[in-house]
Amino acid sequence: MEDKVYKNYDMERLDQVEDELLDIFQKINVVHEILAFEVDFQCEFSKGYLRHYKFDVPFPGLEVYTFRNTANVLQEILSKRFVCTLSIHEPDHQVYKPKPASIELIMNLKDAFKTNNTVKKLHMDTRIGAQGAIEFAEALKMNTTIQELNLRHNNIGNNGCIALADSLKINKTLKKINLVSNYIGNEGCIALANALKINKTIKIVYFRGNKIGLEGCVELAKALKINKTIQEINLCHNKIGSNGCKILADSLKINKTIKILDLGVNEIGDEGADALANVLKINTTIQNMFLGRNYINAKGAIAIANALKINSGIQKIDLSENFKIGDDGGFVLLEALKLNTTIKKIDLTRCNISRAILQQMKTCNVEVFDSQNRPTNGFMNDKDEFEPTQ
Repeated sequence: MEDKVYKNYDMERLDQVEDELLDIFQKINVVHEILAFEVDFQCEFSKGYLRHYKFDVPFPGLEVYTFRNTANVLQEILSKRFVCTLSIHEPDHQVYKPKPASIELIMNLKDAFKTNNTVKKLHMDTRIGAQGAIEFAEALKMNTTIQELNLRHNNIGNNGCIALADSLKINKTLKKINLVSNYIGNEGCIALANALKINKTIKIVYFRGNKIGLEGCVELAKALKINKTIQEINLCHNKIGSNGCKILADSLKINKTIKILDLGVNEIGDEGADALANVLKINTTIQNMFLGRNYINAKGAIAIANALKINSGIQKIDLSENFKIGDDGGFVLLEALKLNTTIKKIDLTRCNISRAILQQMKTCNVEVFDSQNRPTNGFMNDKDEFEPTQ
């Protein structure tokens, strides 16, 4: 249990609210559910006060679980006006993987969120599946407070994504959506792209680890030419390829709002790198670009380096694990870093650039990451989290 206190508060009222919350969670402990809950609550009587609770329900070693009591408890939590963040997890376990959340749990959540007007952040990784996403999408059409929705690792597939996309055509409050690793292919991506042509509130889209290919890129590119609100898009670890990258690059020559772009692990190759280099020659909005593990060779790196010589927007760029950049590409990147005055960080881990060139780069007032000093999570540790885009 962790406390965070930002301003003065009414201790007596705080204790009362705290007792209410602990009483609710005691009910979960009694029914022995396989779920972990996290709740933030902010009390109306004390502006600026926020306290965070995390409850991990013990693993009981059973094969069949009921979510009836959990659903009732969640409804009670959501009826409290002080709850502003709710996270529901299935904790990893080496011996037994919990079964997907029952439709009853989702139905209860759906009904609660139609009327709840306090929760702003919702995170569920309980493998709700396509049907769960379809049910919850109905609630999103009516909900007016949720701003961040994290549904990563829920196996929602194309049908679930299509349902959520339909809700985004109506919803006017959601700003961030995380659909990482959900077995979403071109069909789901096309539906979401069509929604983004209409939606005017979404700022951050995380689509990493799905199955988006050329067809999805075509419609997504059309959306990015129209949309004026998206600031961050993560398409890492899909099936975009060089042709999909070239199509997206054409849209980025027009788009003036995207600040963070992740196309890592998409096999874009030198052709895709060249297309993005042409974007960097004219686009000054993109600040962070991730192109790691993309089969970019010296030719592609040189194209990007030459673009960086004149670009004035990029602050962080990831070219890590493009093994064949070598010294030919590294030398031109060094020349670019000597001329460029905006780049703050560059990741060249496992690019087979000699130590001598890397050392020279580090004298250019730029933080250079390589195999010797790269953080465990990569040089952008917040890539998987929702962070406000300035």
